[in-house]
Amino acid sequence: MNAPVETHGIIISLLRASTLPLAFKCPGSIRNTSTRINISNEAADAGSAMHKCCESLPRIGSIDWEFVDEVAAEHGCDCNELRFLCAKATRLWAKLRESFPGSITEVAIEYPIEVAGLKITGTIDGIAISGDVARLYDWKGGRLDTDYYHQMMAYGSMVLLAFPQLREVTVTILWVRHEQFENYTITREKAQEWMRKLETEVVQWDGVYHPHEKCVHCPRWYECEAANGLARASVAAIQNVDVDSIAQQVERMPPDELIQLRRTAKMVTTIAERTNDAIRALLQKRGEIVGSEAKLMLENQPKRELDTRLTWQVLERIGFDEQDYAEVSKLSVTKIEKLVAERAGRGNGAAAKRKLKADLEAAGAVEMVDTFSISERRL
Repeated sequence: MNAPVETHGIIISLLRASTLPLAFKCPGSIRNTSTRINISNEAADAGSAMHKCCESLPRIGSIDWEFVDEVAAEHGCDCNELRFLCAKATRLWAKLRESFPGSITEVAIEYPIEVAGLKITGTIDGIAISGDVARLYDWKGGRLDTDYYHQMMAYGSMVLLAFPQLREVTVTILWVRHEQFENYTITREKAQEWMRKLETEVVQWDGVYHPHEKCVHCPRWYECEAANGLARASVAAIQNVDVDSIAQQVERMPPDELIQLRRTAKMVTTIAERTNDAIRALLQKRGEIVGSEAKLMLENQPKRELDTRLTWQVLERIGFDEQDYAEVSKLSVTKIEKLVAERAGRGNGAAAKRKLKADLEAAGAVEMVDTFSISERRL
């Protein structure tokens, strides 16, 4: 357990490797807070579920597909998204598995630093050691818009300094969604230098906050004046955009300005979403909120849902044909696969789903639909 360390009246007691990308941007992010908020989202939930599913890859070379839906339910993420990530991870692992012979997964590690009682902790997704060289890997289900350098340096440095027989460590980020990888090779000298930088820049903090576009991911976001100042500036910047001519303005903007505008828009969107979530939670707790000219309340808006079996009987009676059914039906691949696997019985589900996939493709029933979203990648 880390012992608390106080700088500028703010205590730090937790120093996890996963928090260090934010901590090096702004050391204030890892200081204790009166109200520490767990910031979760669908992407993070899917990433956690993907980590769980990928544990079987080094052991058996494949995903245990029969349990993917169960893992998705446990983590509260979309099972289709999880299956997509697992398929990508399987292909990426096939390209790189020779680099991690005999690797073991989910390795908890910690290392004390010079500041009394404080240590770094973390869990490495996979590690393989051969002679005096170690290879580590870390699964990432997000997009190539985040710099995880300091998290990887923490993993590599902890392993190097904890095991004196090692000469060198290479840490590999496995970018699942893009089927790419990114290597960081760390020598003992480099690890010691990084540890000193961690102590001087992050732990022995100068008290200066450094707000940036990733502030919305910080657990201290809600009480940080610097982050709130950035939020106010972002909202003001969006307010100054001429909505009527925004398309023309965007077309004229230089690339760097355009990228910054999108970051600002994302921050404002996050602020708006969290504001609505907070108001909704308050309404659930207190009931109506009445002002001088209006009031807020939660309204129940019942949504019609059909019993499929009974609806089919009605549609048959009114003369629906095959084309009519196709027009009104939307089939779920995941639900069909789950039903097929359940009917096949335990141990036969994966084979049944493979046959279903082959049969659907042979019948021309599978249609790939392109969906486009904006992503930002580091250069």
